[in-house]
Amino acid sequence: MVRDRFLEILRCLYFSHVTQSNTNNTQPSTTRQAPCSFTEKIDEIVFYFNNKMAQIYYSNQELSIDESMFLWRGRLRFHQYFKGKRHKFEVKLYSLNEPDGLTSKFKIYAGAGDETVGLGHTEMVVMLLLNRLLNNGHSVFMNNYYNSFSLASKLLHMNTYCTGTLRRNRKCNPKETENAKLKKGETTGKYAEGVLIGKWRDKRDVMYI
Repeated sequence: MVRDRFLEILRCLYFSHVTQSNTNNTQPSTTRQAPCSFTEKIDEIVFYFNNKMAQIYYSNQELSIDESMFLWRGRLRFHQYFKGKRHKFEVKLYSLNEPDGLTSKFKIYAGAGDETVGLGHTEMVVMLLLNRLLNNGHSVFMNNYYNSFSLASKLLHMNTYCTGTLRRNRKCNPKETENAKLKKGETTGKYAEGVLIGKWRDKRDVMYI
């Protein structure tokens, strides 16, 4: 298919409401994203992609989890608003990615109507993206938006390892590590229950786990 034809189809793409007559699916329902009134038109597409990738592709040992935003100019109940950005309305995606950049699973964040909304949101997102891959020795790299001692400990008990930066205000961060005064290039850290939380000094302090 040539590019212009693809763009024509893309401009006309429309998703209708799923009816009972076309929701019959023989695949296990345990992998399906919980129904959300905000995203019900595309839940089947998301489920199909995630399920098909799980069937045909086995993930590398090392993975990364990240969020991405894409511009949305139309009406949408769950877009994100960013006052300081040139494009103020965007839709957030959470994705599980391979080292070469391939996305093997993703989730659309539906705002107030999302199944993971509330306390512990980021931890629930991570567990949802990894639910098929736990207890297989994978190593997951994430930024400080996701990482916490609680999450690292939970993953460790499921034979899954995480690495990344860490926010200073996370619960269970060791105070002696948080408050340590370091010179450039120095590092310090503390182990607890098999998890290392440390701090490294560059131009500024960087917490890591």
